[in-house]
Amino acid sequence: MIKFETARISLQGDRDNNQDRCAVYSANNTYFLVLADGLGGHPKGEVAAQILLNICQQMFARTLKPIQAPEQFMHACIQQAHQAILDYGNRQRPMISPRSTAVLAIVQNGLCYWSHVGDSRFYLIRGNEVIAQTRDHSLAELMSSMPDEEIANKAQFNKNSITRCLGGEVTPPTPTLGSATHLDPGDYLLLCSDGLWAQLEEPELTGAFTGKKTLRSELADLAEQAVHSAAPRSDNVSALALHWAADSLESDVIDPAKDEDLDAAIEHLTELIINSNK
Repeated sequence: MIKFETARISLQGDRDNNQDRCAVYSANNTYFLVLADGLGGHPKGEVAAQILLNICQQMFARTLKPIQAPEQFMHACIQQAHQAILDYGNRQRPMISPRSTAVLAIVQNGLCYWSHVGDSRFYLIRGNEVIAQTRDHSLAELMSSMPDEEIANKAQFNKNSITRCLGGEVTPPTPTLGSATHLDPGDYLLLCSDGLWAQLEEPELTGAFTGKKTLRSELADLAEQAVHSAAPRSDNVSALALHWAADSLESDVIDPAKDEDLDAAIEHLTELIINSNK
């Protein structure tokens, strides 16, 4: 049998608060990984990110496992979260427009499925090589695929701008879905905010997972490296990882790394959101 090991980490970096959120939900050998990065420059990005997690948790809890249509399920999570974020913003006085990225992954029956909106990323790492990766919904990614002559005054664009997100526009964003992929023993899944991937070269990402330490320790080292690389202007740095390990007699899941400050913040925000719905 295969042994699952999961870990999570979320660091504030040099920002005034942490607008990232991440969680792993599991039931009946189905694992649901969710990461959100609240957009800076818009109010209450942390609430938008938390709303996504709340919606994903609620929908996962009431859905039979294994999930019969994982792609449609993730799409529905994103659509419902988008609407809930809009509703929250519209209830505020004055009205606000919170926004967030989203990256989701489901592992069940030896297969992995993933979906994303924005520039938070999913990686499937096998043998220190990236064999699958999301492409950012960002201006930088869009411009990279266009000839220079098609872009007037290229330098004036903010390449950090994202082209899709949860919240903001009335129409829900269209997520990009990855093809269902069989996992091999030894594979690693990594979901992360741009605070991690933007500060590290790909070999640093892929080389971090060696199996020589616990997944929790490897992920913590990677996140600390990203914060250090960007100091004193580090963004929030958040990541989830899952290791599909070999040589185990029974299927198992190791609880995600606990971050007491993050958990307290999530509990507080959840209470605020619940109270605002009353």
